[in-house]
Amino acid sequence: MDTTTFMGQDSAQEAALRVLHTSDWHLGQMLAKQKRYHEFEAFFEWLLDTLRAEAIDVLLVAGDIFDNTTPSNRAQALYYDFLRRVSTTPCRHVVIIAGNHDSPTFLEAPRQILALLDVHVIGTAGARLEDEIVTLRDRNGEVELIVGAVPYLRARDLQDLQPGENPDQHGQRVVEAVMQHHAAVGALVLEQRRLLATPVPAVLMGHLFTTGGQTTDGDGVRPLYVGNLAAVSPEVFAPELDYVALGHLHIPQRVGSGGAVHYSGSPLPMGLDEAGQEKRVCVVALQPGVPAQVRSVPVPVTQPILRIAGDLNDITVGLDRALRTHPGAWIDILYEGEPATDAEGVAVRRDGELTALIDQATAGRDVRVLRVRQPRLEAALWTQSQTAPSLAEMREEEVFRWVMTERGVGADAQEALLATFAQALQSMAEEDRRAE
Repeated sequence: MDTTTFMGQDSAQEAALRVLHTSDWHLGQMLAKQKRYHEFEAFFEWLLDTLRAEAIDVLLVAGDIFDNTTPSNRAQALYYDFLRRVSTTPCRHVVIIAGNHDSPTFLEAPRQILALLDVHVIGTAGARLEDEIVTLRDRNGEVELIVGAVPYLRARDLQDLQPGENPDQHGQRVVEAVMQHHAAVGALVLEQRRLLATPVPAVLMGHLFTTGGQTTDGDGVRPLYVGNLAAVSPEVFAPELDYVALGHLHIPQRVGSGGAVHYSGSPLPMGLDEAGQEKRVCVVALQPGVPAQVRSVPVPVTQPILRIAGDLNDITVGLDRALRTHPGAWIDILYEGEPATDAEGVAVRRDGELTALIDQATAGRDVRVLRVRQPRLEAALWTQSQTAPSLAEMREEEVFRWVMTERGVGADAQEALLATFAQALQSMAEEDRRAE
Protein backbone atom coordinates (compact mmCIF):
# COMPACT_ATOMS: atom_id res chain seq x y z
CA MET A 1 0.00 0.00 0.00
CA ASP A 2 1.38 3.39 -1.01
CA THR A 3 1.66 5.49 2.14
CA THR A 4 3.37 8.43 3.73
CA THR A 5 4.47 7.26 7.16
CA PHE A 6 4.38 9.36 10.30
CA MET A 7 6.35 8.37 13.35
CA GLY A 8 6.61 9.69 16.88
CA GLN A 9 4.63 12.48 18.49
CA ASP A 10 6.35 15.77 17.67
CA SER A 11 4.51 19.04 18.17
CA ALA A 12 3.26 19.25 14.58
CA GLN A 13 1.78 15.77 14.75
CA GLU A 14 0.22 16.45 18.13
CA ALA A 15 -1.62 19.39 16.52
CA ALA A 16 -2.89 17.18 13.70
CA LEU A 17 -6.36 15.70 13.71
CA ARG A 18 -6.02 11.92 13.89
CA VAL A 19 -8.46 9.85 11.84
CA LEU A 20 -8.92 6.09 11.54
CA HIS A 21 -10.47 4.86 8.29
CA THR A 22 -12.01 1.39 8.07
CA SER A 23 -14.75 -0.22 5.97
CA ASP A 24 -16.39 -3.42 4.80
CA TRP A 25 -16.91 -5.09 8.15
CA HIS A 26 -19.63 -7.34 6.70
CA LEU A 27 -20.90 -8.23 10.17
CA GLY A 28 -22.71 -11.57 10.10
CA GLN A 29 -20.86 -12.87 7.05
CA MET A 30 -20.27 -16.63 6.93
CA LEU A 31 -17.27 -18.18 5.20
CA ALA A 32 -17.90 -21.61 3.70
CA LYS A 33 -20.82 -22.00 6.12
CA GLN A 34 -18.64 -21.15 9.14
CA LYS A 35 -19.93 -18.49 11.53
CA ARG A 36 -17.40 -15.76 12.28
CA TYR A 37 -18.68 -13.93 15.33
CA HIS A 38 -15.49 -14.71 17.27
CA GLU A 39 -13.53 -12.90 14.56
CA PHE A 40 -15.80 -9.85 14.59
CA GLU A 41 -15.63 -9.67 18.38
CA ALA A 42 -11.83 -9.85 18.35
CA PHE A 43 -11.62 -7.18 15.65
CA PHE A 44 -13.77 -4.77 17.63
CA GLU A 45 -11.69 -5.33 20.77
CA TRP A 46 -8.54 -4.61 18.77
CA LEU A 47 -10.14 -1.58 17.11
CA LEU A 48 -11.10 -0.08 20.47
CA ASP A 49 -7.54 -0.63 21.73
CA THR A 50 -6.22 1.01 18.56
CA LEU A 51 -8.46 4.06 18.98
CA ARG A 52 -6.88 4.50 22.40
CA ALA A 53 -3.28 3.70 21.44
CA GLU A 54 -3.35 5.98 18.39
CA ALA A 55 -5.28 8.75 20.19
CA ILE A 56 -7.82 8.79 17.35
CA ASP A 57 -10.16 11.79 17.14
CA VAL A 58 -12.45 10.64 14.32
CA LEU A 59 -13.49 7.18 13.12
CA LEU A 60 -14.64 6.87 9.49
CA VAL A 61 -16.50 3.71 8.42
CA ALA A 62 -16.95 3.64 4.64
CA GLY A 63 -19.86 1.26 4.17
CA ASP A 64 -20.87 -2.42 4.18
CA ILE A 65 -21.31 -2.47 7.93
CA PHE A 66 -23.42 -5.62 7.68
CA ASP A 67 -23.24 -8.45 5.18
CA ASN A 68 -26.93 -8.26 4.27
CA THR A 69 -29.96 -6.05 4.71
CA THR A 70 -31.45 -8.16 7.52
CA PRO A 71 -28.56 -8.71 9.94
CA SER A 72 -28.89 -11.20 12.77
CA ASN A 73 -29.57 -10.09 16.33
CA ARG A 74 -26.02 -11.02 17.27
CA ALA A 75 -24.54 -8.94 14.45
CA GLN A 76 -26.66 -5.96 15.53
CA ALA A 77 -25.64 -6.40 19.16
CA LEU A 78 -21.95 -6.38 18.18
CA TYR A 79 -22.44 -3.19 16.16
CA TYR A 80 -24.32 -1.18 18.78
CA ASP A 81 -22.13 -2.37 21.65
CA PHE A 82 -19.05 -1.28 19.73
CA LEU A 83 -20.49 2.18 19.06
CA ARG A 84 -21.36 2.51 22.74
CA ARG A 85 -17.82 1.60 23.77
CA VAL A 86 -16.22 4.07 21.36
CA SER A 87 -17.26 6.74 23.86
CA THR A 88 -14.78 5.22 26.34
CA THR A 89 -11.89 6.03 23.98
CA PRO A 90 -10.36 9.38 22.92
CA CYS A 91 -12.40 9.17 19.68
CA ARG A 92 -14.91 12.03 19.67
CA HIS A 93 -16.75 11.40 16.42
CA VAL A 94 -17.84 8.48 14.24
CA VAL A 95 -19.07 8.93 10.66
CA ILE A 96 -20.72 5.94 8.97
CA ILE A 97 -22.06 5.58 5.43
CA ALA A 98 -24.11 2.74 3.97
CA GLY A 99 -22.58 0.34 1.45
CA ASN A 100 -24.20 -1.77 -1.23
CA HIS A 101 -24.72 -4.64 1.26
CA ASP A 102 -26.47 -2.42 3.81
CA SER A 103 -30.10 -1.47 4.18
CA PRO A 104 -30.06 2.36 4.15
CA THR A 105 -33.26 2.64 6.16
CA PHE A 106 -32.09 0.08 8.72
CA LEU A 107 -28.82 1.95 9.28
CA GLU A 108 -30.55 5.32 9.52
CA ALA A 109 -33.41 4.23 11.82
CA PRO A 110 -31.52 4.98 15.09
CA ARG A 111 -29.55 7.94 13.73
CA GLN A 112 -31.10 10.49 16.13
CA ILE A 113 -30.17 8.38 19.15
CA LEU A 114 -26.71 7.65 17.77
CA ALA A 115 -26.16 11.37 17.16
CA LEU A 116 -26.23 11.83 20.94
CA LEU A 117 -23.04 9.72 20.98
CA ASP A 118 -21.57 11.83 18.14
CA VAL A 119 -22.16 8.94 15.73
CA HIS A 120 -23.29 10.32 12.37
CA VAL A 121 -24.98 7.88 9.97
CA ILE A 122 -25.71 8.62 6.30
CA GLY A 123 -27.63 5.77 4.69
CA THR A 124 -29.29 7.42 1.70
CA ALA A 125 -28.36 10.29 -0.56
CA GLY A 126 -30.71 13.10 0.38
CA ALA A 127 -32.65 15.46 -1.81
CA ARG A 128 -30.08 18.14 -0.92
CA LEU A 129 -26.32 17.79 -1.13
CA GLU A 130 -26.11 19.50 2.26
CA ASP A 131 -27.64 16.36 3.79
CA GLU A 132 -24.38 14.55 3.02
CA ILE A 133 -22.14 17.09 4.75
CA VAL A 134 -21.10 16.32 8.32
CA THR A 135 -19.46 19.18 10.23
CA LEU A 136 -17.51 18.00 13.25
CA ARG A 137 -16.65 20.31 16.14
CA ASP A 138 -14.00 20.14 18.85
CA ARG A 139 -14.62 20.33 22.59
CA ASN A 140 -14.73 24.12 22.37
CA GLY A 141 -17.45 24.06 19.73
CA GLU A 142 -15.12 25.08 16.90
CA VAL A 143 -15.26 23.30 13.54
CA GLU A 144 -12.36 20.84 13.27
CA LEU A 145 -13.29 18.71 10.23
CA ILE A 146 -15.74 18.79 7.34
CA VAL A 147 -16.75 15.42 5.90
CA GLY A 148 -18.63 14.78 2.70
CA ALA A 149 -20.32 11.45 3.50
CA VAL A 150 -21.65 9.90 0.28
CA PRO A 151 -23.39 6.53 0.79
CA TYR A 152 -23.58 3.88 -1.90
CA LEU A 153 -25.60 5.39 -4.73
CA ARG A 154 -28.11 2.96 -6.19
CA ALA A 155 -28.81 3.08 -9.90
CA ARG A 156 -32.55 3.61 -9.34
CA ASP A 157 -31.78 6.71 -7.26
CA LEU A 158 -29.78 8.28 -10.08
CA GLN A 159 -31.05 7.43 -13.54
CA ASP A 160 -34.12 5.59 -14.81
CA LEU A 161 -33.77 3.32 -17.83
CA GLN A 162 -34.89 5.32 -20.86
CA PRO A 163 -37.00 3.85 -23.70
CA GLY A 164 -34.79 2.31 -26.38
CA GLU A 165 -31.72 2.51 -24.17
CA ASN A 166 -29.53 -0.59 -23.94
CA PRO A 167 -27.89 -1.67 -20.66
CA ASP A 168 -24.48 -0.31 -21.64
CA GLN A 169 -25.91 3.13 -22.37
CA HIS A 170 -27.85 3.11 -19.12
CA GLY A 171 -24.77 1.96 -17.21
CA GLN A 172 -22.70 4.76 -18.68
CA ARG A 173 -25.28 7.36 -17.66
CA VAL A 174 -25.43 5.91 -14.13
CA VAL A 175 -21.66 5.99 -13.69
CA GLU A 176 -21.54 9.56 -15.01
CA ALA A 177 -24.24 10.48 -12.47
CA VAL A 178 -22.21 8.81 -9.68
CA MET A 179 -19.13 10.80 -10.69
CA GLN A 180 -21.09 14.06 -10.83
CA HIS A 181 -22.61 13.43 -7.40
CA HIS A 182 -19.26 12.75 -5.71
CA ALA A 183 -17.70 15.75 -7.46
CA ALA A 184 -20.58 17.99 -6.34
CA VAL A 185 -20.38 16.85 -2.71
CA GLY A 186 -16.61 17.29 -2.74
CA ALA A 187 -17.00 20.79 -4.15
CA LEU A 188 -19.54 21.66 -1.45
CA VAL A 189 -17.14 20.44 1.26
CA LEU A 190 -14.41 22.70 -0.11
CA GLU A 191 -16.82 25.63 -0.43
CA GLN A 192 -17.91 25.29 3.20
CA ARG A 193 -14.28 25.19 4.27
CA ARG A 194 -13.59 28.42 2.37
CA LEU A 195 -16.31 30.13 4.40
CA LEU A 196 -14.53 29.42 7.69
CA ALA A 197 -12.30 32.01 9.29
CA THR A 198 -9.78 29.29 10.14
CA PRO A 199 -9.16 26.50 7.59
CA VAL A 200 -9.80 22.91 8.67
CA PRO A 201 -9.18 19.58 6.91
CA ALA A 202 -11.70 18.46 4.29
CA VAL A 203 -12.50 14.78 3.75
CA LEU A 204 -14.76 12.88 1.35
CA MET A 205 -16.17 9.40 1.99
CA GLY A 206 -17.64 7.07 -0.62
CA HIS A 207 -18.56 3.45 -1.30
CA LEU A 208 -17.82 2.69 -4.93
CA PHE A 209 -15.63 0.80 -7.40
CA THR A 210 -12.85 2.93 -8.87
CA THR A 211 -10.94 2.18 -12.04
CA GLY A 212 -7.58 0.62 -11.34
CA GLY A 213 -8.78 -0.87 -8.05
CA GLN A 214 -7.49 -4.33 -7.19
CA THR A 215 -9.79 -7.21 -6.25
CA THR A 216 -9.38 -10.88 -5.38
CA ASP A 217 -11.24 -13.82 -6.91
CA GLY A 218 -13.95 -15.07 -4.60
CA ASP A 219 -14.09 -11.97 -2.37
CA GLY A 220 -17.66 -11.12 -3.36
CA VAL A 221 -16.71 -7.76 -4.88
CA ARG A 222 -18.34 -7.02 -8.21
CA PRO A 223 -18.91 -3.99 -10.41
CA LEU A 224 -21.76 -2.02 -8.86
CA TYR A 225 -23.51 -0.86 -12.00
CA VAL A 226 -24.69 -2.43 -15.23
CA GLY A 227 -22.77 -1.66 -18.39
CA ASN A 228 -19.19 -1.57 -19.60
CA LEU A 229 -18.29 1.48 -17.52
CA ALA A 230 -18.80 -0.19 -14.16
CA ALA A 231 -16.12 1.76 -12.29
CA VAL A 232 -15.55 5.42 -11.45
CA SER A 233 -12.33 7.26 -12.23
CA PRO A 234 -10.52 8.39 -9.05
CA GLU A 235 -9.73 11.62 -10.90
CA VAL A 236 -13.25 12.75 -9.97
CA PHE A 237 -12.00 13.52 -6.44
CA ALA A 238 -10.76 17.10 -6.16
CA PRO A 239 -7.04 17.26 -5.33
CA GLU A 240 -7.80 19.99 -2.76
CA LEU A 241 -9.47 17.37 -0.56
CA ASP A 242 -7.14 16.35 2.25
CA TYR A 243 -8.22 12.70 2.24
CA VAL A 244 -10.71 10.44 0.44
CA ALA A 245 -11.88 7.42 2.46
CA LEU A 246 -13.35 4.71 0.25
CA GLY A 247 -15.11 1.41 0.85
CA HIS A 248 -16.18 -1.55 -1.32
CA LEU A 249 -12.84 -3.05 -2.41
CA HIS A 250 -11.44 -5.49 0.14
CA ILE A 251 -7.74 -5.09 -0.62
CA PRO A 252 -6.14 -2.11 1.18
CA GLN A 253 -4.76 0.20 -1.50
CA ARG A 254 -4.19 3.70 -2.73
CA VAL A 255 -5.80 4.55 -6.07
CA GLY A 256 -5.24 7.26 -8.63
CA SER A 257 -2.21 9.41 -9.24
CA GLY A 258 -3.45 12.51 -7.44
CA GLY A 259 -4.31 13.03 -3.79
CA ALA A 260 -4.63 10.71 -0.82
CA VAL A 261 -7.40 8.42 -2.09
CA HIS A 262 -7.41 5.14 -0.16
CA TYR A 263 -9.38 1.97 0.33
CA SER A 264 -8.83 0.66 3.85
CA GLY A 265 -9.99 -2.79 2.73
CA SER A 266 -11.96 -5.27 4.80
CA PRO A 267 -10.63 -6.15 8.27
CA LEU A 268 -11.34 -9.87 7.69
CA PRO A 269 -10.81 -12.02 4.59
CA MET A 270 -14.12 -12.18 2.76
CA GLY A 271 -13.26 -15.30 0.75
CA LEU A 272 -10.95 -18.29 0.88
CA ASP A 273 -8.95 -16.83 -2.00
CA GLU A 274 -7.86 -14.08 0.41
CA ALA A 275 -6.01 -16.65 2.56
CA GLY A 276 -2.74 -15.11 3.75
CA GLN A 277 -3.68 -11.56 2.68
CA GLU A 278 -2.75 -8.98 5.30
CA LYS A 279 -5.72 -6.87 6.39
CA ARG A 280 -5.34 -3.26 7.49
CA VAL A 281 -6.92 -0.01 8.61
CA CYS A 282 -5.67 3.47 7.72
CA VAL A 283 -4.52 5.91 10.40
CA VAL A 284 -4.37 9.44 9.00
CA ALA A 285 -2.92 12.67 10.42
CA LEU A 286 -4.68 15.73 8.94
CA GLN A 287 -3.68 19.37 9.05
CA PRO A 288 -4.88 22.18 6.76
CA GLY A 289 -2.39 22.86 3.99
CA VAL A 290 -0.24 19.84 4.84
CA PRO A 291 -0.35 16.57 2.82
CA ALA A 292 -2.16 13.83 4.69
CA GLN A 293 0.15 11.49 6.54
CA VAL A 294 -1.26 7.98 6.07
CA ARG A 295 -0.11 4.92 7.94
CA SER A 296 -1.43 1.46 7.19
CA VAL A 297 -1.90 -0.53 10.41
CA PRO A 298 -2.17 -4.36 10.20
CA VAL A 299 -5.21 -6.05 11.75
CA PRO A 300 -4.23 -9.09 13.85
CA VAL A 301 -5.33 -12.48 12.54
CA THR A 302 -7.84 -14.17 14.82
CA GLN A 303 -8.82 -17.08 12.61
CA PRO A 304 -5.95 -18.41 10.44
CA ILE A 305 -7.00 -19.35 6.92
CA LEU A 306 -4.42 -21.34 4.99
CA ARG A 307 -4.21 -22.55 1.41
CA ILE A 308 -2.35 -25.78 0.73
CA ALA A 309 -1.62 -26.44 -2.93
CA GLY A 310 0.26 -29.15 -4.82
CA ASP A 311 0.24 -32.89 -5.39
CA LEU A 312 -0.59 -35.52 -2.78
CA ASN A 313 2.84 -35.29 -1.17
CA ASP A 314 2.70 -31.49 -1.01
CA ILE A 315 -0.74 -31.65 0.60
CA THR A 316 0.41 -34.24 3.14
CA VAL A 317 3.41 -32.14 4.14
CA GLY A 318 1.38 -28.92 4.14
CA LEU A 319 -1.36 -30.37 6.33
CA ASP A 320 1.18 -31.67 8.84
CA ARG A 321 2.88 -28.28 9.00
CA ALA A 322 -0.43 -26.43 9.32
CA LEU A 323 -1.58 -28.66 12.15
CA ARG A 324 1.65 -28.00 14.05
CA THR A 325 1.96 -24.26 13.44
CA HIS A 326 -1.67 -23.10 13.14
CA PRO A 327 -3.96 -25.12 15.40
CA GLY A 328 -7.59 -24.29 14.73
CA ALA A 329 -6.85 -23.14 11.18
CA TRP A 330 -9.38 -23.23 8.37
CA ILE A 331 -7.88 -24.94 5.32
CA ASP A 332 -8.42 -24.47 1.58
CA ILE A 333 -6.90 -27.35 -0.40
CA LEU A 334 -5.98 -27.02 -4.06
CA TYR A 335 -4.95 -30.35 -5.61
CA GLU A 336 -2.69 -29.56 -8.58
CA GLY A 337 -1.49 -33.08 -9.40
CA GLU A 338 -2.25 -34.90 -12.62
CA PRO A 339 -5.89 -35.98 -12.77
CA ALA A 340 -6.55 -39.69 -12.54
CA THR A 341 -7.30 -41.46 -15.84
CA ASP A 342 -8.80 -44.80 -16.80
CA ALA A 343 -7.20 -47.42 -19.03
CA GLU A 344 -8.06 -45.40 -22.12
CA GLY A 345 -6.49 -42.20 -20.77
CA VAL A 346 -9.81 -40.55 -20.07
CA ALA A 347 -9.91 -38.35 -16.95
CA VAL A 348 -12.08 -39.80 -14.20
CA ARG A 349 -13.13 -38.56 -10.81
CA ARG A 350 -11.40 -40.57 -8.10
CA ASP A 351 -11.72 -38.55 -4.94
CA GLY A 352 -11.23 -41.45 -2.54
CA GLU A 353 -7.44 -41.22 -2.23
CA LEU A 354 -7.46 -37.48 -1.65
CA THR A 355 -10.35 -37.69 0.81
CA ALA A 356 -8.71 -40.53 2.73
CA LEU A 357 -5.45 -38.58 2.95
CA ILE A 358 -7.20 -35.49 4.32
CA ASP A 359 -9.30 -37.50 6.78
CA GLN A 360 -6.25 -39.35 8.05
CA ALA A 361 -4.17 -36.20 8.49
CA THR A 362 -6.90 -34.25 10.29
CA ALA A 363 -8.51 -37.00 12.39
CA GLY A 364 -8.87 -35.81 15.96
CA ARG A 365 -7.00 -32.59 15.22
CA ASP A 366 -8.19 -29.01 15.72
CA VAL A 367 -8.50 -27.99 12.07
CA ARG A 368 -11.26 -27.66 9.49
CA VAL A 369 -10.90 -28.26 5.77
CA LEU A 370 -13.45 -25.89 4.27
CA ARG A 371 -12.88 -26.55 0.58
CA VAL A 372 -11.10 -29.04 -1.67
CA ARG A 373 -10.68 -28.16 -5.33
CA GLN A 374 -9.17 -30.06 -8.26
CA PRO A 375 -9.05 -27.48 -11.08
CA ARG A 376 -7.09 -29.67 -13.52
CA LEU A 377 -9.58 -32.50 -13.11
CA GLU A 378 -12.54 -30.14 -13.49
CA ALA A 379 -11.00 -28.69 -16.67
CA ALA A 380 -10.43 -32.16 -18.09
CA LEU A 381 -13.97 -33.30 -17.27
CA TRP A 382 -15.37 -30.10 -18.80
CA THR A 383 -13.48 -30.69 -22.03
CA GLN A 384 -14.51 -34.34 -22.22
CA SER A 385 -18.16 -34.08 -21.36
CA GLN A 386 -19.04 -30.50 -22.31
CA THR A 387 -21.12 -30.36 -19.17
CA ALA A 388 -21.02 -27.71 -16.48
CA PRO A 389 -18.71 -27.92 -13.47
CA SER A 390 -20.17 -27.86 -9.97
CA LEU A 391 -22.81 -25.15 -9.73
CA ALA A 392 -21.55 -24.37 -6.23
CA GLU A 393 -18.29 -23.13 -7.75
CA MET A 394 -19.88 -21.01 -10.50
CA ARG A 395 -21.13 -17.44 -10.36
CA GLU A 396 -24.56 -16.63 -11.79
CA GLU A 397 -23.03 -15.08 -14.92
CA GLU A 398 -20.94 -18.20 -15.55
CA VAL A 399 -23.99 -20.47 -15.31
CA PHE A 400 -25.92 -18.20 -17.68
CA ARG A 401 -23.04 -18.14 -20.19
CA TRP A 402 -22.72 -21.94 -20.06
CA VAL A 403 -26.45 -22.39 -20.71
CA MET A 404 -26.25 -20.06 -23.71
CA THR A 405 -23.28 -22.00 -25.09
CA GLU A 406 -25.14 -25.28 -24.62
CA ARG A 407 -28.12 -23.84 -26.53
CA GLY A 408 -25.93 -22.67 -29.41
CA VAL A 409 -26.26 -18.92 -28.83
CA GLY A 410 -23.66 -16.99 -30.86
CA ALA A 411 -20.87 -14.95 -29.26
CA ASP A 412 -22.31 -11.53 -30.21
CA ALA A 413 -25.77 -12.43 -28.96
CA GLN A 414 -24.25 -13.82 -25.76
CA GLU A 415 -22.68 -10.47 -24.87
CA ALA A 416 -25.95 -8.60 -25.36
CA LEU A 417 -27.93 -11.17 -23.37
CA LEU A 418 -25.29 -11.22 -20.64
CA ALA A 419 -25.61 -7.44 -20.21
CA THR A 420 -29.39 -7.79 -19.89
CA PHE A 421 -28.92 -10.65 -17.41
CA ALA A 422 -26.52 -8.51 -15.35
CA GLN A 423 -29.12 -5.75 -15.24
CA ALA A 424 -31.72 -8.27 -14.03
CA LEU A 425 -29.35 -9.44 -11.29
CA GLN A 426 -28.76 -5.85 -10.23
CA SER A 427 -32.50 -5.17 -10.05
CA MET A 428 -33.09 -8.34 -8.04
CA ALA A 429 -30.28 -7.46 -5.62
CA GLU A 430 -31.66 -3.97 -5.09
CA GLU A 431 -35.15 -5.40 -4.58
CA ASP A 432 -33.74 -7.68 -1.89
CA ARG A 433 -32.08 -4.71 -0.20
CA ARG A 434 -35.38 -2.81 -0.16
CA ALA A 435 -37.11 -5.69 1.62
CA GLU A 436 -37.49 -4.91 5.30
